[in-house]
Amino acid sequence: MVKTSLSIFLLAVAAAVVNAESLPYCKGMYADNHSNCGKFHLPHGTDYNPNANGDIGYIKKTNHHFSSTATHNYAIMVTNTFENGIPQNDYSTCVNIGDGRGYTCGSIGFTSDDGSMLDPIDRYGKLLKPKHKKNPFDKYLKTLDRNSNSESGSTSGLGGISTMWTHLGCTDSLFRKAQDEAGAAEVEPNAFGHAAYANVKSNLGLLIFRDSEVQHGSGNSEPHIGVEAIMKVTASELPKKHTEAQYLSKFLEVRRQLLCCYRPDGDTTWPESADRISDLQSLVKTRNWALKAPFRLPAYTQTITRRTPIYIPPKSCRK
Repeated sequence: MVKTSLSIFLLAVAAAVVNAESLPYCKGMYADNHSNCGKFHLPHGTDYNPNANGDIGYIKKTNHHFSSTATHNYAIMVTNTFENGIPQNDYSTCVNIGDGRGYTCGSIGFTSDDGSMLDPIDRYGKLLKPKHKKNPFDKYLKTLDRNSNSESGSTSGLGGISTMWTHLGCTDSLFRKAQDEAGAAEVEPNAFGHAAYANVKSNLGLLIFRDSEVQHGSGNSEPHIGVEAIMKVTASELPKKHTEAQYLSKFLEVRRQLLCCYRPDGDTTWPESADRISDLQSLVKTRNWALKAPFRLPAYTQTITRRTPIYIPPKSCRK
């Protein structure tokens, strides 16, 4: 009996050691424990209702944006590095990854089940009009509209759309421009509105809120893990009078804790992504408020320079 209890204890210790080693960015003040995680009121298991008790505030109308196109591109490349492992945009990939959302395509993963794919397609058509060219995606619009209205992940009626998307992503700069515009429209209004609410104005601050919007989302769709949830806890842990640097430091601390704590059904996908916060924290520590290149993302062993291209045709485009 003692041996059995000892064996169980040793196995538990070994599992804890392995877990700590596999999640090096979730230690100490970021460890998965009640002290760090209790404040988030995270749901557990299959009882999670993503539409319950969502905060929809913490946003303010603003015209604020990155100070230059180059700085905007740096911000995009940082998130690309976190999401895809490389700084460059991927405009041409279009596949059914089997997640029930139909096709997932292009620079930010537009999908065929929710209408998000329609935006870059519509923008592409408008860019083609001055050239008196017909939008080749027109034959898919009815199916995409139907899928959007029913939130259907069916790919029936979309035969050939993946090949067309890949071809145009490789060959047509107007289609790539349409994806850039659609991606910005989907992510940045909320991101910049949240930043304005928090009185965050620096390029680095806008990057941090943009990256948070990409990963966490906002509004009722992500009430427990969205940007508003992070802002709510951040505000509760800061004095009323604080600097932007203090706000961003606390915001990233809270965001990293949330990532390390959120493990639905034991899944560690979110804790494994805490390394991205470490890299954002390093930018705050170096006080790179203007987001001037070159700068280093140490956890991802990536350096962004003024010469780092935001797009390189992938090998699949060179066939």
